Amino acid sequence: MNTSHSPHATPNQSPAAIPNSAEAVLVLNDRGGTVTVDKNGNVVGLDDVPAATRDEIAQVLLSERLEQPAILKGLGGQDDTLRGSNNAQPFKLTYPSRTVIVTDRPNLKWEKASGASSDRVYVNDQSGRKVARSEDLPSERTQWILPNPLKRGEIYVWTVVAVVDGNEIVSPGPSSREMKFQVISATSLQ
Repeated sequence: MNTSHSPHATPNQSPAAIPNSAEAVLVLNDRGGTVTVDKNGNVVGLDDVPAATRDEIAQVLLSERLEQPAILKGLGGQDDTLRGSNNAQPFKLTYPSRTVIVTDRPNLKWEKASGASSDRVYVNDQSGRKVARSEDLPSERTQWILPNPLKRGEIYVWTVVAVVDGNEIVSPGPSSREMKFQVISATSLQ
């Protein structure tokens, strides 16, 4: 087997041969085979991956620092003690949950609140302005599609209010992180 490399290889080039153990800096065993990175940043084993992506993978692996993508940093939510305190979230919002979505009219989904007679969904932009509000939904219904498209590239916060014995229960609860999602930008979508 030929294990030599061209001295003029670019960092994102995927050489045909697997580097020998003296040249390999990193070897990963993946279900589909082995991915190897040599000291020059050449990646072997990801031939179906675009060259620019191979280069990014090599840089991350060689730096040994995997950071959260910038597009997701604003979606993590934060604990907000100004919203009050409680020990548990009354019912769970399931989708979208701190992620970037493709559709501009998402199908928001949540778990049924125990004993609820109805639910209402609110969607706000990141500055807190109301963007959408559902009608009162029967408690058996645990999803709602926004009637109008949302702006692409924007981050949104959503909540569900369940009416239980005449009282409103809000999810996420007061001491839980806000439920955020971002609609992918038109540029990124292309």
